[in-house]
Amino acid sequence: MLTLFLRAAGVLGIVCLAFSIVSVSARATSDPVLATVDGVDIHHSAVESLLRILPQAQGMAADATLHEQVLDHLITAEVMRGEIRRQKLDRDPEVVAQLAEMERRLFQHVYQAHIIEPQITDAVLKMRYDKIIKDLPEREEIRASHILLATEDDANRAINDVRKGKDFARVAAERSLDRSKTQGGDLGFLPKEALVESFAHATTALQPGQMSDQPVQTPFGWHVIRLEERRARKPAFEDVRDDLKTEIAQQMFNRSLEALRAKVNIRKMPVASPVKDGKMP
Repeated sequence: MLTLFLRAAGVLGIVCLAFSIVSVSARATSDPVLATVDGVDIHHSAVESLLRILPQAQGMAADATLHEQVLDHLITAEVMRGEIRRQKLDRDPEVVAQLAEMERRLFQHVYQAHIIEPQITDAVLKMRYDKIIKDLPEREEIRASHILLATEDDANRAINDVRKGKDFARVAAERSLDRSKTQGGDLGFLPKEALVESFAHATTALQPGQMSDQPVQTPFGWHVIRLEERRARKPAFEDVRDDLKTEIAQQMFNRSLEALRAKVNIRKMPVASPVKDGKMP
């Protein structure tokens, strides 16, 4: 699991994070040393710092096994740092530039997470929602039930059984391959655009309570579909909450940076333009 996270996070990024954690922890005075690498101490707090990040990203339990894996990762990171320094790669202009860019991105992340996002409360989001809801268009939602089967023949048999009087929900519970079988195949209300195209198209010709005459194929298999309800409504607060948060965060971030830039003395030095005849050299 730890390896999967490290791959997802990016080797360079996680190594730099480990380097910084080891460096900071090395200055601690009342912090037990768990390992040393060529005289560089790796403290308990370094492991704890990384543990606070990794389980949140992967939903892992911070148990003894993970603790040992993180310690081993920090040891490996320090070994790599030592070799990088021995080969003087830490002085390579490209590496220096990459590290500087990573630091800038980290600062932006910290600024957003610790300064911007705490300001975006549910009250702020609800206020924005109430302001824009009247201008949001209604969207069509459908509530459908389905029986998902592996083959067209299986789907046709299910259709025939329902036509002969067998309860649709019971057939779904007995045969459907979808987890909605526990609700008799009921998918609940969904925006029409959230459905697979062929599934959504099949519901267009149905009236509430009507079942599809033919099986409908999607990448998931063959469906027997019954339309339960159709409605048009404006999106609920929870439907647009994440989009609102992203929008407000970007607006706050831009305004905050403008205010910060106005407080400091910024001078841009005149330099010759690297662009010549519309092309970079």
